Amino acid sequence: MTIPPSLLDNEFQLDDLWYSFKPTEKSSVVVGTNGVGFDNFVPTMAWDGGSFFSNVFDDPSLYDLNADGAGIGGNYQFNDNLNLAAGFLSDNSSASNPAGGVFIDNWAGMAQLTGTTGKFEGALAVAYEYGEDGVAPFGGGGGTGGGTDTLQDDLESATSNVSVGLSTKYKFSPRFILSAFGAVSFTDVKDTNPSTGLEGDATSYTAGLGFILPDLFREGNTGGIAIGIPPTVSDSSASIGGVPLPAAALPKDGDTPFIIDFFYDFKVSDNISIIPGGIVLFNGDGGNAPGTGSDDTVFVGAIKTKFTF
Repeated sequence: MTIPPSLLDNEFQLDDLWYSFKPTEKSSVVVGTNGVGFDNFVPTMAWDGGSFFSNVFDDPSLYDLNADGAGIGGNYQFNDNLNLAAGFLSDNSSASNPAGGVFIDNWAGMAQLTGTTGKFEGALAVAYEYGEDGVAPFGGGGGTGGGTDTLQDDLESATSNVSVGLSTKYKFSPRFILSAFGAVSFTDVKDTNPSTGLEGDATSYTAGLGFILPDLFREGNTGGIAIGIPPTVSDSSASIGGVPLPAAALPKDGDTPFIIDFFYDFKVSDNISIIPGGIVLFNGDGGNAPGTGSDDTVFVGAIKTKFTF
């Protein structure tokens, strides 16, 4: 059998390669070389994402880190109420460079303590992320107006982020669930080019409050609405060669952005759902800069179809 040359030139990419196992009855471990994320071993984020359209509410951005790739992680269930998860991730460029090791380029570590009692569930997470060529807080969003990426434009900047987040969920009844999350990230930038001598830091935050309504209007259908603040830079400073940069040159969002996301998950059958909804964004660019005024309000209507097999 002869393989056509056109097929030999094709490239295939393996999205996920990891292995999960249980060393003991109460513990679970995941190890892999590609596609490993914190959601592989963190048992829950507490926040109920529903079928929201925006990335802000789909998953809390604290878990959206740049280092997804190779890694190891696991969790231990102490009892019915307490779970501890921890892990280390490194992007594939680090993992494929044996000479440099997994602490070159992008890598991240995270630990989360999750507690449940009755109708309440809460999770406290701490993450540390490092990028040799720069990483923005919360996985790349930085701030709504560009965030700390401004400090790294055209520079070889080593960046570290320390993020702390809390997510909660309370089930008032089977038909009413209240979720909330909040996180703050502290970014430190140091240029790896000695001739530039760039140093800087920034503080960013994000938060959200959501209502999930199972069996709304009809059994099996779900409605939801959430309001929150996308990742936003609240404060920053920087210097080059020891000389502080003026405030106008620093990344900082002006008016606080807000986003409203809503959906209605209508089950056509056991396998098909139609989900109409929309997003309303206020001050989407953070007012561009402090004191420059608000951005126009943006509304986006959307509809998606979900197939479950």
